Formats: sequence, structure tokens, C-alpha cells
Amino acid sequence: MDFIRNLIADMIFDKFGADFKIYSEMIEQTFERPCFFIGHDNGKVKRQLGSERLFYFKCHIFFYPQNDGNANKEMLKAAFKLFDGCENITSCGKRLKYLGGEYVTEADRLIFDANFKAKISKSEEAALMDKLFLENELKQNKKLS
Repeated sequence: MDFIRNLIADMIFDKFGADFKIYSEMIEQTFERPCFFIGHDNGKVKRQLGSERLFYFKCHIFFYPQNDGNANKEMLKAAFKLFDGCENITSCGKRLKYLGGEYVTEADRLIFDANFKAKISKSEEAALMDKLFLENELKQNKKLS
């Protein structure tokens, strides 16, 4: 399921730019705002005929805005960008489908839940993981340059 989390991280980077840190692991110390944290449920896997598998996956995206008095406006803007971004994730071609999402705002954060379905063969999954790894390496090198 990491490949979907990587696609979501790429989408966030594309929609929001390099000024927003993206975390995918829990951190014990304070974090730099504004930022995103991407978590997920383990998901469900349904086996299909042959070597294809059908994944159902729920991703939790937490957005922590700046603490500058415009948090509600910033969170609402982020929610709309996330809806748009999730609908347009295309790295998996037609095999990844956004099933919808919802969001809630709390005092200091936005919680956006996105549901996905992906139909992937074992060989495609391995090739996709290799492709995403290489794309991520290229992006990391660009960020560091």
C-alpha cells in the first residue's frame, strides 16, 4: 500500500509546493508548520481471477496550517486542493480510482480521509514500485539541488 501513499505525497508536493513538509512516519518531537502527515489503514485486498489483485485503501491526510490567525481559511483551501488532487492522481493510469473522501477541521488541523481502489497484477505492482522508487529518487535529488 506504500505506492498509494507515495502517489499522495507526490500529489501534495505538486499541489502545494516545496514549502510544505510531508511526513509519513510518526515523529516524537515538534514538527515544522505548515505540514502534512500521511497515514493509512492497512486496507483490504481482494484476489481476482489470475494474478490480479484488487486493493481498497483508506488514506488519512492531516494538514497542520501556520498558526497565524488564518488557520480556518488555510484548512478549507487545503481541503479543496486535496479533493482535486486525489481525483487526478494518474501515475497508475486507469487502474487507480478515487472513491471519494471527506474532511473535518479541528482547532489546529484538517483531517482528510481519501478512499481508493486499485486493480494491479503482481508483475505491475513490482514494476510500479520500481518506477515510483526511481521517480522519488529524482524528485529528492531535485529538492536537494
